[in-house]
Amino acid sequence: MNKLLKWKQKISKYGYIIYPFLVIFLFGFVLYYFPFQVIPDYLKISSYTKIYETFNLIISSLVSLIGVYITVSLVAYEFFKQKSGIDFSKSLIQKGPNAYFIATTVTVILFSFLSSLLIPNTNLTSDQVTIIYYNCFLFIGVIVSLFLIAFNLFSSLRPEKLANDELQKINLKTILIKESESKNIDEQAEIIENDHLIRVETIVLNLISVSENFKAQALIQKISLHLCRLIIDEENKHNKEYIIKRLISFYIQIIDLVSEQPNSSVILRSIWNSISRIYDELIERKETAVHYKKFREEFFTRFFNRLLNSNNEEVIFEGILTIKNIIQNQVLENMADDKEIYFFHGYRKSFEKDFKYPKDYLEEDFRKEDHWREIAVELMNSFTYLINKGISLNKPDLINKCFEEIQDLSFKLDLKSVGIYKQTYFYINAANITCDYSYRAFEKNVFVEGHDARHILPSLFTNLIEEKHIAARTVLQKYCYLLINLQKINKLDRWFLGGLTIGDFITTEGDLGGIAKRCAIKFNSGKEIQHCLDDCIKTYAILKEYYEKNPPKDWGYYTVIKWQLKNILEWLEKEKANTNNEIKELKNLIESFKESNTENEIK
Repeated sequence: MNKLLKWKQKISKYGYIIYPFLVIFLFGFVLYYFPFQVIPDYLKISSYTKIYETFNLIISSLVSLIGVYITVSLVAYEFFKQKSGIDFSKSLIQKGPNAYFIATTVTVILFSFLSSLLIPNTNLTSDQVTIIYYNCFLFIGVIVSLFLIAFNLFSSLRPEKLANDELQKINLKTILIKESESKNIDEQAEIIENDHLIRVETIVLNLISVSENFKAQALIQKISLHLCRLIIDEENKHNKEYIIKRLISFYIQIIDLVSEQPNSSVILRSIWNSISRIYDELIERKETAVHYKKFREEFFTRFFNRLLNSNNEEVIFEGILTIKNIIQNQVLENMADDKEIYFFHGYRKSFEKDFKYPKDYLEEDFRKEDHWREIAVELMNSFTYLINKGISLNKPDLINKCFEEIQDLSFKLDLKSVGIYKQTYFYINAANITCDYSYRAFEKNVFVEGHDARHILPSLFTNLIEEKHIAARTVLQKYCYLLINLQKINKLDRWFLGGLTIGDFITTEGDLGGIAKRCAIKFNSGKEIQHCLDDCIKTYAILKEYYEKNPPKDWGYYTVIKWQLKNILEWLEKEKANTNNEIKELKNLIESFKESNTENEIK
């Protein structure tokens, strides 16, 4: 059985030689010994006296033809190799229609040569005439097939076409590179060399090397989509992670190739675009982001680290925007309702009087929960990773870009009216990130002055308070704690406190002052707004007490707090707020301010 199998393998390996030889000679043998003339002698070849010259013409023409064809093909392959990086010189005479054409042409030459030796010039029999016609038909067949084969060959010698062909061959079986059964190094090297994904990767890398960026970008996206579908379809965890590693390896090769090249941003941005597209695939197929968990864990930090090392701020910002959009799209288009995600049961217990924890959970419940955590928790951690990098590398613009996209995410989710608990989570999480890391950035002197830190509060935050959003007060309190903590490290300035002036006129209230003013105006609208105003006043009181014990270098910081409280009082009285006790306490607080800026008198 083993010998038979080896013979089958050899026949299969050299079939492009064996089959044309057997077919042409066997058919010629049958024609010669057929009992009557198969092909009528319309051309009167039987009376033709230059049979030898005819065979000589056929043989010399075919020899010249095959020589020119092989030469041109090799030149074309070499040119193709330079553009694609794929070496097909070995397969030129071994595989595909090209190999069969060459083998067939050589067989026809050999058959014509033998025919010229066996057939005389005169006194031809009907069988000999048939063989001459057979040779002529073979010659014409080779000439016609030359045009078809050449057209097919040269039209296929385009890197993008070969890449598409190779990509279609990649499936859940072929994506796995298997070891050679014989453990032979050459055989294993050939297996790796013939791997479809490696061939496609090589083509992409070479297209980038020769600045064919548009073709490279298109292929990067195609490969990404093809592999992401395999990742989603693969049920075996080990195989799924193997495919993910191959996708990551593909991206890393591209990143390492282009990072040191000028104008590398185009290709690097295309990687982010491809990543965005593979997450969109989850939306189209209503799948969970858990499929890409290993990808998220092992790729994003490696990509960002390489971009930071090359100081490619443009592509880093593109990555930040991409991650924000991925989270946003998943939450808007591919996320369960708030009541179906048990992550929110704590919120519901706090705000829904009749809420009771479920007694058991279905597998589908865990699936929804895992998807939420992967998107809203784990993927969000990419921002904190970058912010930490921004602090350690002293990159305030990087920190602020993260703050901007985090706050924009919360704002857009609110505009799209996603579930209230999702909104609450993103608002509070954004406040935790921006406030905590702003403090760290000021502490490490990455942020030096107040205006260095941007996007700490959500856009149109006062609207949240007026709408009595359940996240509003928590976000406000987080910001208040930030101001109190900044005061202790002497980083609280007029950007936060307000009181920037032009001449004798105060032109800014600061964020907290603006919030307090709005709360005072809307004081009669409900307890939620009253509680927020109370938080603002208490914060100013704490700041006041600290300055009285630790006088600031700029005494105006202390007096502007008094100005803010007077402003609140003025608006409360103007809007006829229903709060006699609060107004009285506020007046007492204002009257308790010291008028001197000398340390001894304050104490």
